[in-house]
Amino acid sequence: MIKTSQLLKSEREKQGISLEDVAITTRINLKILVAIESADLSSLPARPFLRGFVRAYAKFLKMDEKEILKSFESDFKIEPEIATTDTSAPHENIKKEVVQKTDPLPVPKSVDAKDLQTKNMGMRILFGSAVIILSILIIFVVQTARKYERESEINVEPESVEELKHDENDSSEVVTDTTLPANSSDSTEPTATAVADATTTTVTSTSVTTTTTTQKTETTVTTFTTTTIRITSTTLPAVSQAIDVVIEALDRVSIDYRADNGGLVSKTLKPEEVLNIRAQTSLNIDFSDGGVVNVIYNGKDLGVPGSLGQSHKLRLPR
Repeated sequence: MIKTSQLLKSEREKQGISLEDVAITTRINLKILVAIESADLSSLPARPFLRGFVRAYAKFLKMDEKEILKSFESDFKIEPEIATTDTSAPHENIKKEVVQKTDPLPVPKSVDAKDLQTKNMGMRILFGSAVIILSILIIFVVQTARKYERESEINVEPESVEELKHDENDSSEVVTDTTLPANSSDSTEPTATAVADATTTTVTSTSVTTTTTTQKTETTVTTFTTTTIRITSTTLPAVSQAIDVVIEALDRVSIDYRADNGGLVSKTLKPEEVLNIRAQTSLNIDFSDGGVVNVIYNGKDLGVPGSLGQSHKLRLPR
């Protein structure tokens, strides 16, 4: 670990960057950075997590990650144990056969930042698909509401221009016919208009027509009425976005959370275990150690929320 620590420290000092800047950018605890540069193995976390921290540190300094990880692995290289055998030939033959027939135990693969990044990418794709589906559903609901609004509108068909012109011509026509009676003996009598015989009035929903008929005069009057229609539209309420949180445990940690002011739920996560929590309006989470978890909120990677070895409270939405 001494060689890797010297490479990282010398490159940081060469670029003139402080440990505080590295801690803020990489979200690695300042105590861990100090322990990495001083090769203090007693203050460092387990090897899988330490490998991820070293890789993130090297990436921040724009160093060759492969060379740094190669140096890291060489610092922690463990020589295989040489099996001891008895001097007796039968026991030696039996042990050789057992060694040949027995498969070696599988060595657990270390979890580094690349594996976590791959998992995060998969979760982001999953949540992105969920957001797209939710957006399509919202658009479908809005389009359906607009369709019902259009169907509720009352369409009034205007009368044709020809009918209006025809009615205007009829209303403007006034026929007057005045004649003298045929059997009149006195030529000096004044001629008077006759009394109207009948009066007819017709009323419809769109027009009122009054017709007066006499023996000598005919008059037609047409009156149009206007109908006013009021249409009110309703506005759909805004759709609130749900809360979806994914918690990845980097080490053993206890979690207490309360969703939508419901009951308190307690969970204990093992290393590399993932917990998915969903809520509608609010979510309160308490971590026993805020430095050993990685939080993804609605598809956005928030990283490590707290400090290693210290409890942390997370309130969503922010």
